[in-house]
Amino acid sequence: MSEFRSDGHVLADLVANGSQEYFEEIFERHALMVLNSCQRILGNRHDAEDAAQAVFMVLWNSASDLTSRKCIAGWLYHVTHNVCRNMKRMQKTRRTHERVVAENSVQDHTVHDRPDETTASDIRDVLDEELRQMSESYRLPLILFYLENRSQDEIASRLEMKRTTVASRIARGRKILRERLSRRGVSVGIATLTTFLGSNTCSASLERSFLATTS
Repeated sequence: MSEFRSDGHVLADLVANGSQEYFEEIFERHALMVLNSCQRILGNRHDAEDAAQAVFMVLWNSASDLTSRKCIAGWLYHVTHNVCRNMKRMQKTRRTHERVVAENSVQDHTVHDRPDETTASDIRDVLDEELRQMSESYRLPLILFYLENRSQDEIASRLEMKRTTVASRIARGRKILRERLSRRGVSVGIATLTTFLGSNTCSASLERSFLATTS
């Protein structure tokens, strides 16, 4: 069995050789987490794919700065959060404009609130903010375990640490995250936390659209 190469080593080869196959390797490792996170934050598949493509374009342009990292999942999560935050800001501006236009064109209108969706969206926003602010030593194992669906053995290999250490950091990180959420008035169980962290939504469409822009 060939030795697992860190993300940094793969990116170093990308920088040195400029071969797209190295970028595809990185893409395959982290596309699930990026697209799931975009979908969770933005709530719209089309917007999520646009945001995910933007995230990987940032990675493409930043590859030379990341060659010393064992794993770039934490860095990608940070970039994903920033890209989606900017997109949500633009969405809010667009919705405000559309609402003003609608209100000006209709004299009698009714606003229908959707409290369940708003609450879920608020929880996701708080979760992402708190996860983003956690120490890398806890955040990275959580991202790999929950957002990338990596096994503890696989995480141990990627981060070059013992499996028991990985298990401990996941448990401790989960506890810290739930405590942070609780302080902000959001009380969630482990099952609910897992649900809000995302589900497997990644498809080949994102890969095709991204690789078309870089080929």
